[in-house]
Amino acid sequence: MTQAYKDRIRAVVAEKLATYQDHAKAIYERPEVCNTEYFASDLLAKQLRQEGFEVTQNIAGHETGFVGVYRASKPGPVLAFLAEYDALPGIGHACGHNLFGNYSLLAAVALKAVIDDLGGEIRVYGTPGEEGGENGSAKGSYVKAGFLPGCRCRPLCSPQPTNSRRPYGSWLMRQLILSFLAGLHMQPGHRKRALTPWRL
Repeated sequence: MTQAYKDRIRAVVAEKLATYQDHAKAIYERPEVCNTEYFASDLLAKQLRQEGFEVTQNIAGHETGFVGVYRASKPGPVLAFLAEYDALPGIGHACGHNLFGNYSLLAAVALKAVIDDLGGEIRVYGTPGEEGGENGSAKGSYVKAGFLPGCRCRPLCSPQPTNSRRPYGSWLMRQLILSFLAGLHMQPGHRKRALTPWRL
């Protein structure tokens, strides 16, 4: 990936970050538990549509699940981002899933800025019920439904337990770019390398 592509990705993040921060705050203020995340799911699905993704909601037996797809004009690897947005009963978004979902979307949208040049397909899977509960986690349902095989890598954005001197946008770009490069250079099923792309 050339510096020009990296700069284009960074520019998209800088332009759109405030929107996704606002959405993260809105979801935080309206916590919804396992498989009842109607507000969060609709908000994220609507945003993906606005960003040019083809979105299907109510998938694999999860009313609040969705998948957004953007296909480049030329073939390449399939890269899937996982977006969580459920809250914990009684304590809300203590695990930060209001952040997970939004920043996974932002990473996918930033990558979309270069994917037509590089080739491939970007998917964003909205994964309700990560904390378990009625109907369980959507990730298990998506695997059973055959949604994930064939994806080169399936990164998600996650807050960290320590502070960093680096601007958040720079950290996000590092994770996005490393995950993308891992997806380009590994064969499907190389889970260990997908989990540690910085070791490539």
